[in-house]
Amino acid sequence: MISIKTQKNDNSYIGVEVLGHSNYDESGKDIICSAVSILSYTLLNSLNSIGKIDESHIDIEENETKGLLVIKLTKQNKKTNILFECFLVGIELLMEDYSDYITLKHEEV
Repeated sequence: MISIKTQKNDNSYIGVEVLGHSNYDESGKDIICSAVSILSYTLLNSLNSIGKIDESHIDIEENETKGLLVIKLTKQNKKTNILFECFLVGIELLMEDYSDYITLKHEEV
């Protein structure tokens, strides 16, 4: 199961944690893990390239074995919120067909 948890502060997204493996198929053939990974890494790279957030304001934790990617922002703007919303649109679309393999939670911090 892939667990996705977003964090917001004062209606601004400040982070996301993606953890786990879907076990939908074997490694290298798992379309759900692939889809979540590409959405997650697109978000990460877009925060810098489109959101104009300097890498020094993006904290990243990764562990491929655990299927872990944590992104935390120390600086946000309107574009970063839009990028998080786009990420969530992709996750929610994926969950329409594969909700047995993904959970999504939101928390206010």
